[in-house]
Amino acid sequence: MRIECPACGAAYEVPEHLLTRPDGTPARPVRCLRCAREWQPAAPAPEAPAAA
Repeated sequence: MRIECPACGAAYEVPEHLLTRPDGTPARPVRCLRCAREWQPAAPAPEAPAAA
């Protein structure tokens, strides 16, 4: 999953399982390596079922 720092725009690829708990609730906040801002990334959108 791609996340972006709201303060400086730095982008990171982070495995989805690190951003959410098994029950779907957000995990702990993340910290930007560039500007050190801490924020809670948005939960990934649920996938739509494949069309037949």
